[in-house]
Amino acid sequence: MKRLQRLYFILSYVFFILPPFIWGLVALYAENPRLEIHVISLFVNLIVLAVIGFVIVLLIKYDKLHVPNTNEYKQLAFGLVGNVVVYFYTFQNMMEIQNIITIYLILLIVLAVRVLLITRKIVVYELWILLPIFLAVDTLHLLISGCGFTNIGTVCYPNQGGYGWLYFLYVLIAVTTIGYYGYKIYLYKRYTFFGIVNMAIVVAISIAIQRNFDADEKLIGTLFIGGGFFLVLDFIVSIVNKTYTHKILLFYIRTSTFLLLWSLLSEEQFFYYGRADEGLLALMVVVTYVSLGVNILKSLLHVKEEADEPSALDQFTFRPCTFEDKELIKTKYGEVAYNHISLDEEDCSLVALEGERIIGFVSTYVRPLTSPLEAELEAYMNIIEVAPGFRKLGIASELVARTEQYFRRKGIKQLRGWSSDDKIEAINLWRKLNFALSPTTIFIRQKNVAIEGYYFVKKL
Repeated sequence: MKRLQRLYFILSYVFFILPPFIWGLVALYAENPRLEIHVISLFVNLIVLAVIGFVIVLLIKYDKLHVPNTNEYKQLAFGLVGNVVVYFYTFQNMMEIQNIITIYLILLIVLAVRVLLITRKIVVYELWILLPIFLAVDTLHLLISGCGFTNIGTVCYPNQGGYGWLYFLYVLIAVTTIGYYGYKIYLYKRYTFFGIVNMAIVVAISIAIQRNFDADEKLIGTLFIGGGFFLVLDFIVSIVNKTYTHKILLFYIRTSTFLLLWSLLSEEQFFYYGRADEGLLALMVVVTYVSLGVNILKSLLHVKEEADEPSALDQFTFRPCTFEDKELIKTKYGEVAYNHISLDEEDCSLVALEGERIIGFVSTYVRPLTSPLEAELEAYMNIIEVAPGFRKLGIASELVARTEQYFRRKGIKQLRGWSSDDKIEAINLWRKLNFALSPTTIFIRQKNVAIEGYYFVKKL
């Protein structure tokens, strides 16, 4: 039963991906070229859904699967709506509705249904901002010129006065896509050496490839090679220094897309005597797919991409603890704190700084569980401390979040620690961060004393 308890949620997303795979199989085995593939695929799709439903009924009847609850019914309904819209999107060309069933409309429908059935609140703000704009521009372009994105390369004849409106739409596309992605990159505030070098190279290439500038091809090639080199080097250095977060990956996806958008503008000669044509519609498609992919990655990797509003944490720096930091901790926080800091390769010790001053730190080491699970490893948080005057600013939460990310990448399955019951702030922190708490008495033999407290543990 445990293996099947998430089946309804899995099926809801299986429904989404059925149409394109069914299309591939039908096209592979349909020997008569006159057959309408989309019609056959529709019947096959319905048969597959019916078979899935029949199997579910049998599993429920023989007590192998539970009856779906309200949330699972809503999730299945969401999946079925997704199945319908993806079907129309998959066969849009065969049904000659490609100028109506656009990716912008499809995603807006999916997002709206998800809000109504599941989340009850608007999430993925980026898509909610971009998609209505792109849908409106695409619709207006179709009305004015008679051509949509799928008609790129054909000759379109705007109605009287349409050329001016078309150029206005092209400018709107360029400003929206380039401006928005530039703003998203700015929000990262990645002012490290490699971050600054990468952004400088992207800007330099974006300018050099435009027709208005007589840039040497070797210079452009050198910039491209240099950008790739520093990008890879940034990943290597951050992984070695234990400062890598998935935010770095998203940052480079954004900057690479930003460069791709400028390349499309160059290809269309947008800045060359004000020329523009239907090829600029490709910018909206590129941004739509990349933004969708980035938001899926954010969800899968459990990472917040950037802070849309200034955070109190922006004034602090977080990095791995060094031997010099450990000595400073000994001087300021004492011998006990010093002895609890581990700098072993597999462990994770971090410091939070205000300027050069250490105002917080955490140290967590890897250890095996007890028999019979001695083959399993856990991360044990040995100490976490934030200086008075800097508490309740989110520093401890950030230290814990970075610790979780580090051990999650290492494949460690749980993070655990212990806190005495007199540390009310710490106990409230673990509850806030969704740790499970277990009352436990610790007996210290050297002092012959028992201390009441809580083990806190979280599955990573």
